[in-house]
Amino acid sequence: MGKTYVGIAFGISAVREGYLVRYYKLSKLLEKVGIARAEVPSRR
Repeated sequence: MGKTYVGIAFGISAVREGYLVRYYKLSKLLEKVGIARAEVPSRR
C-alpha cells in the first residue's frame, strides 16, 4: 500500500465525516504554507 493511496483513503473518510479536504503535491503545499506564514504578522 502506497503513501498516495493512504492519503486519499484518509481524505475520503474525512469527506464522509463532513470535512473539507484538499489534496496537494508536497511542493505546492509547502509553497502555500510559506505564503500563509509571510502574511501573518509576527507576535514577537
